[in-house]
Amino acid sequence: MDRQHRREWERNYRRLNREKEVKRHRESYLKNREAILIRAKERYYLNREKKLITNAAWRKQNPDKMRRYTEAWSKKNRTRRLESARVQSHKRRTLRRRGECDIQSINILVQLIRAAEKMKCAICDHNMPVGDRSIDHVIPLSRGGSGDIGNLQVVHRKCNLQKYAKMPHELDGQMQIHLVGRVA
Repeated sequence: MDRQHRREWERNYRRLNREKEVKRHRESYLKNREAILIRAKERYYLNREKKLITNAAWRKQNPDKMRRYTEAWSKKNRTRRLESARVQSHKRRTLRRRGECDIQSINILVQLIRAAEKMKCAICDHNMPVGDRSIDHVIPLSRGGSGDIGNLQVVHRKCNLQKYAKMPHELDGQMQIHLVGRVA
């Protein structure tokens, strides 16, 4: 039997014996689970950069699927998500309590932001409407940044969410830090 006939025969066999094949694969997985997981982890680390790029491209091409997946994950992992948010909030409060955030400077900055008619985003360099402005730490608090006014910038809310806890040099080509919170 040549290769093509063999593949066709195997395909037909699997189709006709679906339940039997699923059971066989399941038993094999359970028997060899540890080795399979180790090989998968090794494969991931060998191809990590390529996998990250592929995943990012897929997310960009499938925003609707990504949104549905994220919503489903959020519903399924509600307590985990809330716990993560609670931990982040606790870290931020701790940093403020230590005196690493100058609240008066931040309040002055907020007043200046509200007063300015035109302002450009420090990340994407586009004009920002008044209701779409947020304050971002250039070097995130979680990465050792401080809360003083020199580490703050004014950005779109969307840009702030996309930046997350990245350092300025970690931003991809679409998100370049421009002039810090400049008034247009």
